[in-house]
Amino acid sequence: QVSPSTYISRGDTHASIVMARYAPKSVQEAWDNHFGAFGAKSMEKILLDYTDESVISVFNATTQNKEVFKGAEGAKKFFEELWGVLKDYSTLKAPVNDVDEKSRMVFLCWSCKGMGYEAVTDSFFFTPDFKILRQNIHVVTTPSCCPPNRCALLPPSDYKAKGKEGKLGKLNYYDVGTGEKGAVIVVPDVFGFQSGRHKGVCDELAGKGYYVIMPDFFHGSYFPKEPEKKMEFLKYWTPEKWQPDMDAVWSHLEKYPAAKIGMVGFCWGTWAIWHESARNNKKFSCGVNFHPSVNIEILQGRKIEDLAEKLLNPMLMAPCKGDHASLQENGASHEIMKKNSLGSEYIPFPSMNHGFVSQGDVSDKEILTCVTKAMDSSYAFLEKHMKQ
Repeated sequence: QVSPSTYISRGDTHASIVMARYAPKSVQEAWDNHFGAFGAKSMEKILLDYTDESVISVFNATTQNKEVFKGAEGAKKFFEELWGVLKDYSTLKAPVNDVDEKSRMVFLCWSCKGMGYEAVTDSFFFTPDFKILRQNIHVVTTPSCCPPNRCALLPPSDYKAKGKEGKLGKLNYYDVGTGEKGAVIVVPDVFGFQSGRHKGVCDELAGKGYYVIMPDFFHGSYFPKEPEKKMEFLKYWTPEKWQPDMDAVWSHLEKYPAAKIGMVGFCWGTWAIWHESARNNKKFSCGVNFHPSVNIEILQGRKIEDLAEKLLNPMLMAPCKGDHASLQENGASHEIMKKNSLGSEYIPFPSMNHGFVSQGDVSDKEILTCVTKAMDSSYAFLEKHMKQ
C-alpha cells in the first residue's frame, strides 16, 4: 500500500489522490500527521487535516491583534505567514503535547524564542472524522518595536545618494535639498539611516521641494541581532537620551526660512515623532508615520494611549500587518485622534509586513505598488499641512 507521503512528494497534481487515501482513524493518527508536517514545513501534508469548515483563530497578547483564518485556503495562508517568520527551528520547543481521544482535542504549548515566539498555546478541536474543526492560538511574541513578521533587511544597494553626510557636534546626519517648500526631519528605523531606502526617501522628499535632514540618533549603535539584547537597546534609548540631539536639529533648522517643519518616521522613528509632537514645538506642523512602533512606549513603562492624548499635530498613520492593535485603523489611539480632531489621517496596509516602506523588496510588484501609494500619500499630507 502506498502511503500518503509518497503522493504528497509528487506535487499538487496528486492532491485529490492523497485526500482520498488519507483517512485517520484516531486523533493521535491525525495529530501525528499534523505534528510531522509542521516539523517538515510540508504544506501539502499539513493541509490534509483541514477542511472548508476549519477555523484558525490567533490572538497575539503582545500586539493585542486577533486574526481569523477560515477554510483550507485560510489555513494555507496562516502557515505561509507563520513559516515565513519561523525560518529557523533551532530554538523550537514543545514541552506540552497532550492528545485527548475522548474529547477529540489536542493541547500544545510551544515556543521558538530565537524567532520571537516566547510562548504559544495551541488548542485543536477535531471532527468525528478527525479533521481539525477549530484551532485556537494564544501567542506571546518577544516585546519589541517590530513584530516578528517584519521585512528582512535589504542588502547593500548600488543606489547613489544625492545628498551628503555631516555633523552637528557629535551627531551624524544626512541632508539633501534646498527647502523651497519647507523642511522635513526624517527619523529612520532602528537599523539606522545607512540601511534600506532611507536615503532614497530623503532624496525623493527633496525632489518635492523640501530641505531634508535625517539624524543618526543612535550614534552608530543600531538594533542588535541578539534577542536578549534587543529589549535592553529599546529601554536604553529613552526620550531623555535622544531629545538633546533632536534639539540640536531644531536649532540647525533655524537658519532655514521655512516657517513650518514636518517629520517622517519609520518604525522607532514614529515613536520619536509622537514625543516631539507632545513637546509643543511651534514650528512642527505634521508627522508621517510608516509602520508605527509607538508601542515602544509600553516597553518603557507607559501607555500608547496616554501619549496619543498629548499629540498636538496632525498625523498620517500607515500601520501594517502585525503592528500594535492600538495603532491600527479604529484602534484605541486612532479613536483618540478622531476625538481630538487634529486632522490626522489613516492609510492602513493590512497585506504588508512591518518595514515595507523602508526595507521591503520592491522587485515584488505588490510591495512596489504599496510603497508608491504610501509615499504619494505622504507627499499629499505634507503639502496639505505645510503650506507657507
